[in-house]
Amino acid sequence: MPPSGCSQPSGAMIFASRPVLGPSIFTLGAAAGHVNQMVTAHNFAPGNAGIIFWTDIFIPLFGFALLCLQRRNVGSGAVAVPIPT
Repeated sequence: MPPSGCSQPSGAMIFASRPVLGPSIFTLGAAAGHVNQMVTAHNFAPGNAGIIFWTDIFIPLFGFALLCLQRRNVGSGAVAVPIPT
């Protein structure tokens, strides 16, 4: 039996990961381009090596972390409780 979490995505999780997967591939590719510019052209401008570079890395990680949490909650039978207004 595999450990719980994101080890084996079910059919529903593969479908749910599509909105995260495409932008993640794009932003991680952009981060690779930023690294290339930093190494080859020594371009450490704020628009290349600043906050844009770090968001290209951390936003996909955050999205996949949320998917893992969703898988754990769906698999455990947890129910979302509405917030009283």
